[in-house]
Amino acid sequence: MSSLVAALRSAAAVLRWIWLFSWALWRWLVPLWRFRDASRGTPEQRVANYRYNREQRGYLLPCLRRWIVVGGLLLVVLGQLEQHLAAQPLDTAWRSFTLTMIASAGVGFSVAVVIFLVLLVCWVWLAQDP
Repeated sequence: MSSLVAALRSAAAVLRWIWLFSWALWRWLVPLWRFRDASRGTPEQRVANYRYNREQRGYLLPCLRRWIVVGGLLLVVLGQLEQHLAAQPLDTAWRSFTLTMIASAGVGFSVAVVIFLVLLVCWVWLAQDP
């Protein structure tokens, strides 16, 4: 019984570490938590929030670079998987698995491009004078 409790505790510790790591990684990749909502409040609050967001604009450029790297890595993985697929026989389970991995890398690349474009629009928008 004590070995079961120890195994459950270690599993809980691993899951907690994975959750904390993924949370920190998401905050590192998407800095939108630094910005304030400039669409609500009194006109003075909205102007103050917009001014604050313009000051925080500098955090978007490193994040844009990170998403370029993520998208590039996913594109490289996609190319390698396609080369691997071409070398496999037609009716194998590995071919189906490789096709699944290609689809996953393609979806990941698409998500990286969309997040990059959203952050780029935010960066350009905050560069303009009101």
